[in-house]
Amino acid sequence: MNRIRSRAREEDGVILVLVLGFLAFIGVVAAVLVNYTTTGHRATVTVQDIRAREYAADGVVEAAINLVRRTAASSNSSGCVVAMVDSLSMRVDCSDAGTGGVEVTFTACPNTGVACTASTRTLVAKAKYNRTVSPAAVKISAWSVHR
Repeated sequence: MNRIRSRAREEDGVILVLVLGFLAFIGVVAAVLVNYTTTGHRATVTVQDIRAREYAADGVVEAAINLVRRTAASSNSSGCVVAMVDSLSMRVDCSDAGTGGVEVTFTACPNTGVACTASTRTLVAKAKYNRTVSPAAVKISAWSVHR
């Protein structure tokens, strides 16, 4: 009988060690999960901002393509279209490189009041116009998104 009591005394506090180990494990798992969810949230916000800018650029470039389709004179102008799209101010610079509005490059960027540059551009599109028909037919030869 004394053996049983002495053995029970030797095991005093073991449950406390087990509970503390379990709590530490749960704490580590909780910290990892919180870090994982906050990282996912930050990535989602970043992607949403990028997508909003890309969709806005897409919209203003399509508007510029249609403007040049109707008016060849606007095919070589800085800021040929400036518009607000979903609270983003965007601009499109049109350049025909002396082709008289036949081959036009459209460069979209956030509107800062100055021409789009290689570092600020969001989207670049190239279009070829067939002005022998009315309205002018358009063929998009390039469409690239820049991040």
